[in-house]
Amino acid sequence: MFNSWKKRPTFMAMILALAAIAAACAGSSESASTTAETPTTVEIQEAPTATPPQSDGETQDDAPEPSATPAIPATDDELDPPASPEPETADEFEAFGLPAYVTDMIGEDYESYLVEVESGISVHVLEVGSGYPVYLQHGAPTSGLLYRKVAELLPPDQFRVIMPTMVGLGFSTKVPADQHTLDNHVRWMNATLTQLDITELIYVGHDWGGPVGLGALARSPELMQGAVILNTLHITVEPPILG
Repeated sequence: MFNSWKKRPTFMAMILALAAIAAACAGSSESASTTAETPTTVEIQEAPTATPPQSDGETQDDAPEPSATPAIPATDDELDPPASPEPETADEFEAFGLPAYVTDMIGEDYESYLVEVESGISVHVLEVGSGYPVYLQHGAPTSGLLYRKVAELLPPDQFRVIMPTMVGLGFSTKVPADQHTLDNHVRWMNATLTQLDITELIYVGHDWGGPVGLGALARSPELMQGAVILNTLHITVEPPILG
């Protein structure tokens, strides 16, 4: 059952497309790592010392010498600008322990956690790697585990692979059937992505992952810097994300 992906041209096209993304990003990340910042030096000039007024009959030689004021060293806060807040990571969400049959398939390197998108509703996310974010959206009736074979082909030092599971499937919260509307799934998935504090990503999706994933990104269009669209469609949403 789990090996059937090898026989499907859709998945082979997906793998080839993601491998091309990996090759393209490898060159840019290597050149970017060689760029060093030039340190900036600031020259601090001492303020002139004021000469106290002299009284009648008192010469300059008789005037008392001003006492030296000891220099106060600058603190670290004055020398360095405040650090920008770190983006939220998997450690800041509720961890979800995976059953043995899942870890047997994907190994121990994955982060597994729950992102609460509404009161009582959470999306389960699998994540591996620490590089450029790649958002992989499955369809129905599967889960984020669908992309485990694709994730194996992406270098973990170059890509942060994020594989959420839609509400109602996998280890995400189960909801009544009448709540499974496109608007709800779009809203829930957008809430997941925005809580991860991602500034840009590459989207990959197929089946219902097209309307849901692209619909979620239409609410935050600044996130998507590239897309791999497989065997799916983009239902018109407001605002539009694709022409």
